[in-house]
Amino acid sequence: MTDDRCETLKLQDADVFLYRGIKWMLGREEVATGDRMVVRHLTGNQDDVAIVLVNGRKRARRIVTHMVFGVPASPVLSTSASFQESFAELPNDREKQLLAIYSRFSSDGALNSPPQRM
Repeated sequence: MTDDRCETLKLQDADVFLYRGIKWMLGREEVATGDRMVVRHLTGNQDDVAIVLVNGRKRARRIVTHMVFGVPASPVLSTSASFQESFAELPNDREKQLLAIYSRFSSDGALNSPPQRM
């Protein structure tokens, strides 16, 4: 998950990847804009979070992927599937840890978009 738009940070116990200016869409509707941060821990687990503004404050939200099945009206047609993402709140202590990691990145591309619906 690295490309030209990715900023990286190496911590003692994790590698962190930051993607700025990401738009989350639900169909054609934009539901949020912010930064996506992936924290890959040496233990093998991973945090995939969105850093968004909520009521003027930076907040970390877990990104949750859902698989949606479309069942056709006719048995002749095949079932389809698509993926959607939503946000889930994090425990306060975990959110503070993730925001502290986020603050270690350069503020040149700091999150400064208006508050977004969640």
